[in-house]
Amino acid sequence: MNRGWVRIHRKIDENPLWFSEKFTRGQAWVDLVMIACHKPTSIFVRGIEIKLGRGEFCWSEERLGKRWGWSRPKVSKFLTFLDTRGQLCRKRYNRITVNTLVNYQKYQDKGVDTLPKTLRQKYDKPYVYNNDKNVKNVKYIYKGKFKKFKGLTPIREILSDKT
Repeated sequence: MNRGWVRIHRKIDENPLWFSEKFTRGQAWVDLVMIACHKPTSIFVRGIEIKLGRGEFCWSEERLGKRWGWSRPKVSKFLTFLDTRGQLCRKRYNRITVNTLVNYQKYQDKGVDTLPKTLRQKYDKPYVYNNDKNVKNVKYIYKGKFKKFKGLTPIREILSDKT
């Protein structure tokens, strides 16, 4: 049960269950992994540009406390706990703290990249249901594969006949 990984989308926080109660320490850890930048980016805090790398975030303890339903001292103790365990690295600047998740790639780089290329293509594409027996697919036939069906009337002519 402790082997492998689970792919969780960042949109899990749109589910009402995610914020229905105060966070546990484990849920707070998963939330930190979700709010960390997945690619290098720049943000502005109090008019100052901060460049964040992969696995970094710049959220105040107060903001995290509101998100998790915790007090600010509890958030501070939790982040200090992660820092002492080597899971989080905190860089303090003038009134700004940049937090870096240690081994962020360990949590994010595995998974789809290790699948064979054919399966990666399958999971990367959105699923499209094409039922060729259905009349609604006349648009699909006209757009891409009209040459195969020379006897069909183009969709534009069908629509112009109805008006």
